[in-house]
Amino acid sequence: MNKSTTAFDFSFSHQASGFSLIELLVTMVVSSMIILGASSLYFDTLTSYHDKRIRSEADELARTILDTIAYDIRNAGSGIPDVQAFQMGTGGIGSLAYPVLSTSTSATIIIQFSESGKYTVNTKDETPSAGAWSMDVIDSSLFAANDLVSISGLSTGIEFGLRGQLSSAEDNTLTFAAGSLYSTGAVFKDGSMVYKVVVQTFNSPVDWSGITINQGLGAAVIAPNTTFLASYLDRDDATVVLSDRKVETTLAKIELTVYARGAATLTDGSVYTAWAKQKVGIPHLILSRQQDWL
Repeated sequence: MNKSTTAFDFSFSHQASGFSLIELLVTMVVSSMIILGASSLYFDTLTSYHDKRIRSEADELARTILDTIAYDIRNAGSGIPDVQAFQMGTGGIGSLAYPVLSTSTSATIIIQFSESGKYTVNTKDETPSAGAWSMDVIDSSLFAANDLVSISGLSTGIEFGLRGQLSSAEDNTLTFAAGSLYSTGAVFKDGSMVYKVVVQTFNSPVDWSGITINQGLGAAVIAPNTTFLASYLDRDDATVVLSDRKVETTLAKIELTVYARGAATLTDGSVYTAWAKQKVGIPHLILSRQQDWL
């Protein structure tokens, strides 16, 4: 029997392999496109974030400033008596009792109120005089020299009011400087309410340096890059041209628009300006008219 032997050749022909020049160029082009696309996406995202942050911060600032001013407008008149006996617009304490002063403009809002809402009462009947005079009260620690003070007799059932400035406040005695304005024939019975009054001015500068607030100690900037526009309206939203009489009889609300510029320019070089608007009612004026002092 013949045996045949098959020989297997396990040797391989090895040929060097690699990228051709064309393949290398294609790979480089594709890689470059991917890198450029990723870079473009990154910078677009960065740009979008920058612009979005600038807009968001300006929007929030406008709303915050609007809320701040609106809160004080709603409180205008608190702690300031305003009844018929004050002879508003015709004598007595006149416009000094108004929650909003008629000298307010589209760029200036002047309001008055008792900032803390705290008060004291007198401890015996007092009759004010045109010259300097004193009043004994339960607690004089709420006051200081030069404070503006309002007195109301409503708590004792008498519609008398007074507005004056203190020359001193110590030992539970308030001393009023000469020149206090008060209702004709005023006598403040024991238990009359005595408030500290703040005259507060919001001012809108034309140069965008920032809305300011001033309570008589100098103007302070609330926030840079802000301004506002105020319109004075009646109950039907018709524009009111301010005067003492219009404040007394017609003014019901202030339409306030606050503008805020972005802290930096947008990526296209433009300046973003946010705005927020609200009609703010003056509850104290509406309630005051129910006292029938027109």
